[in-house]
Amino acid sequence: MYNNKGQSLVLFVLIIPLLLLLFVLAYDIGNMVLTRRTLDNINQIAINYGLSHMESDSLEDKIKEIINKNDNKIEVLDYKVIDNTIYLKTEKSYKGIFLGLLKTKISKVESSYKGYFDNEKKIIERNK
Repeated sequence: MYNNKGQSLVLFVLIIPLLLLLFVLAYDIGNMVLTRRTLDNINQIAINYGLSHMESDSLEDKIKEIINKNDNKIEVLDYKVIDNTIYLKTEKSYKGIFLGLLKTKISKVESSYKGYFDNEKKIIERNK
């Protein structure tokens, strides 16, 4: 007969790094989705404010102030008002455990929204 006493321990030691990598990756992706959702919500809040105060002269400054009050690490990439439609595109860097080490575009989260009036109703939607 063969001596099989260490097989379970060796298999356990080989599988643990894979399980840890899987858990860290799931944690990073979950936090990235949470960051994206937070960025979307802040954009919607800023556009809602902008639609309510379209006549203001310093609208762009107020929208940037709203964004910075919520999260000062958000960068406003694009802001324009064309034909009473507000376009807002923002970006936030995401530093995760695993994805932060890669330093790729996946570690940046972007969000782009537009807001306008349709039959005196505010419409805020993702800009494609």
